[in-house]
Amino acid sequence: DYKDATFATNSKLLAENNMKYGVYSYSMYENASDARTEAKALYNRAPNASFYINDYEEETVTSGTSDESTQAWLDEMRKYSGNKKVLLYSYEDFMLNHTATAVQSYDGYWLAAYQDAQPEREHVLWQYTDSYYSEELDQNVDANVLGPNVQTSWFI
Repeated sequence: DYKDATFATNSKLLAENNMKYGVYSYSMYENASDARTEAKALYNRAPNASFYINDYEEETVTSGTSDESTQAWLDEMRKYSGNKKVLLYSYEDFMLNHTATAVQSYDGYWLAAYQDAQPEREHVLWQYTDSYYSEELDQNVDANVLGPNVQTSWFI
């Protein structure tokens, strides 16, 4: 139920400057029905986003399987998002143990792997740290790079 307090302001500024953006939901669904509700809520909050991300990295499913629920999230999002990209974000071990089948249906995989070398696992984005110092923000932030042979235009 958490809503980003700055989203309305930021999305308005992005729209005014003709900038495209993506949004994500930190998913905590307990079953397939709950996953569909979470996907619809994300879309309703950001219908003008250029792409959507299901951030599923914590086992919360209590009925059915994580694969089924993660697929249900995607199927629901596809009802609304049309041909916009939909990604799954997670770290590799969690993905392999909980969503290895569902991830194959997503447009891409955003891999969290805090290591020095580009991971061999196929991915469109790689989050390589959560402690990159940003001089502009004067704080540590997550940092990501595009996967091999992926251009920013892929997302939009």
